[in-house]
Amino acid sequence: MTGPAALVDRYGLHPMPVLASRELVDTTHPDGEPKRYLRVQLPPGVTYRTGDHLAVLPRNPPSLVARVATRFGLDLQQAITLESGRRGLPVGEPVTVGQLLTEFVELRFPPSAISVAALAEHAVDPAERHRLTELAGLEREQFRRQVTDREITLLDLLEGFPSCALPFERYLELMRPLRLRSYSISSSPLAQPGEADLMVSLLDEPHRSGVGRFSGVASAFLQDAQPGDVLHAKVIACQESFRVPDDPSIPVILVSAGTGLAPFRAAIADRAHLRPAAAGPLLCYFGCRHPDVDFLHRAELEAADRDGLISLRPVFSRASGSHGQRYVQHRIAAEGDELWELLEQGAHVRVCGDGRLMAPDVRATFRALHQRKAGGSEEDARAWFQHLIGTGRYVEDVWAG
Repeated sequence: MTGPAALVDRYGLHPMPVLASRELVDTTHPDGEPKRYLRVQLPPGVTYRTGDHLAVLPRNPPSLVARVATRFGLDLQQAITLESGRRGLPVGEPVTVGQLLTEFVELRFPPSAISVAALAEHAVDPAERHRLTELAGLEREQFRRQVTDREITLLDLLEGFPSCALPFERYLELMRPLRLRSYSISSSPLAQPGEADLMVSLLDEPHRSGVGRFSGVASAFLQDAQPGDVLHAKVIACQESFRVPDDPSIPVILVSAGTGLAPFRAAIADRAHLRPAAAGPLLCYFGCRHPDVDFLHRAELEAADRDGLISLRPVFSRASGSHGQRYVQHRIAAEGDELWELLEQGAHVRVCGDGRLMAPDVRATFRALHQRKAGGSEEDARAWFQHLIGTGRYVEDVWAG
């Protein structure tokens, strides 16, 4: 895996050799969705802090590149030279069509209304031209619901409107350069100087348009990475307030699900490395499907729990005997008395993972806890919760998916 020089320069990336790559999940089990562990070597002078992200430049998968080539009748081995283009594209340098589509262009990005209007201009069939014109003219919110939220791409539209004779050169003008994808670093710079670990969940799900499947560009790329391959990436700082407090005596409540565990694995490794004498409680709520399937880094977490470094609070959504506690918010609610006492002592809460379902439910659970323990109205609970956020005691690092 080598990187396209123009994008590497544009983004300020560094070559990072892959040192280790393995599957974290039992994918032979029906509930086992692939999650990849990667360790990369950082170049001299590149450092990070616990909680930071690694932004990686991916490659488009061969199947997606082949779809574009087929739609435009292109030979992937044909050499071309771009005379103009957006910054980050290899203008003035000969590349093959395959290289250009694989390493430089964002093929999955939903089009703008202006791009759809450009398709309409090149549609030969009057009915298709009319439909594309209508689509391009939708009010912004309607366009978002019908195109952007459904993750429909320019290629999807080209395949759905076969009379559109858009030239390949114009297609490239409408495309954006391939963008970086960020992942929380799951290792401790204190315990592993010069190296960074990642946990990457493979995104492969039914397409939101209702046709076919949607596969994540970066997650598929990293799923295939092997030791000896070279990634091009850079460290990006997390929001400062997300970091676990420097004072180890402050109680901390960590809440995550799936690969949202990543920054908390790093924070736990910090504590294992430092072993502070006056460490306060560190509660680690972690949600997954089954203890024998996708309990990520289970041996490490259980060892930290046995050593008294953390209090591990796993929750399994698809395992029997969970006593109705399917998700992290259920266990948080069940153990609310203990958590309230810690909050009264000034505990900090950090949440990482799914921002679409998990994070809102966890917020609601903490607000409900305030109402149960402190009394007052729902508005009082919201004000209390906003105070936690405003003072940096409740901080999320989540993604909507």
